[in-house]
Amino acid sequence: MSDPPYHTRIRKLMESAFTAHRVKELEPRIAGVVSDLIDSIADRGAADAIHDFAVPLTIRIICEQLGLDWSIKDRIQRWSIAVTAQIGRMQDREQMVAHAAEICDLQNYLAAKMEERRKDPREDMISDIVHARIERDDGTVDTLTFSEAISSIRALLIAGNETTATALGNLFYILATRPEIAQLLKDSVDDDRLLNRFVEELLRIEPPVRGLSRMTTREVELGGKLL
Repeated sequence: MSDPPYHTRIRKLMESAFTAHRVKELEPRIAGVVSDLIDSIADRGAADAIHDFAVPLTIRIICEQLGLDWSIKDRIQRWSIAVTAQIGRMQDREQMVAHAAEICDLQNYLAAKMEERRKDPREDMISDIVHARIERDDGTVDTLTFSEAISSIRALLIAGNETTATALGNLFYILATRPEIAQLLKDSVDDDRLLNRFVEELLRIEPPVRGLSRMTTREVELGGKLL
């Protein structure tokens, strides 16, 4: 929700957390988590696609990426509900206060982890973000401020977890209600191009986020309407 040059600066500083190396090393770990979850529900005869697969999968992966302990999964779920509620739906005062308390807990937790990584960097995204550096044209070094770093890490933890779980939920709904698509995917399990196109189309037709609020920087006419 920001424009250049501020957005450009933040993006450049964040790029160190999304190197090809960092993404590539996650792939086998993601595959391992998926296999573990499937094994845990395969013999049940029935399962809840969201609570038994989508939510634990995304929380485990985001914990892997950021270098957080998987044992806080229940807190992450509460934090995700609190943050998304503040921007996604109407609340009464009691709900807002309860969610604000959860967000304070989240901020304090992340601040402590950032301080740990500042003193002792690890191979994780929190360390990448805390120690991100870029050289300016004048030779000086630019870094993320504390508030920029913590808000970026919070966004990765909450948005990266909640939206992915929702996208997976949409995927399971399609597979459960469109057997011909489920069969097509089974028949095309080795066709990476088709599977990639399927994922892109799923995100286009059934996106996890239905709308984002935006403010115009100036008055503009669009489709005969003045914005």
